[in-house]
Amino acid sequence: MIHGQGVTWENYSVVLPELSEYYHILAVDCHGHGKSSKNPEKYSAEEMGKDFVWFLKKVVGEPMVVSGHSSGGLLAAWLAANSPENILGIVLEDPPFFLQRLLGLRKPLHGLIHSNLFIDF
Repeated sequence: MIHGQGVTWENYSVVLPELSEYYHILAVDCHGHGKSSKNPEKYSAEEMGKDFVWFLKKVVGEPMVVSGHSSGGLLAAWLAANSPENILGIVLEDPPFFLQRLLGLRKPLHGLIHSNLFIDF
């Protein structure tokens, strides 16, 4: 489970007990949040995405379903597009894909997730 900006994995604490009755849950802090590293070089979406790929390969070791809320949903979509061998499915909780209008993009933001141009949030 990947949280949104300004919160921590504990944002999911209300639903974790019930979900854990049915699933093995991993809730992580994104760089700069909670007890994670505070390295500004890791604050971009692409750097976080690469670190999540490493985590999936080296720690989890098998494909999984990734859930993300808000900007965490953008990261979950990035993972599905850029590391599909590690993703069984994604649950997107209100990711801000609508930002294309605010940013004046001609191409939908979801089309940029799996391209060389990645919009940081």
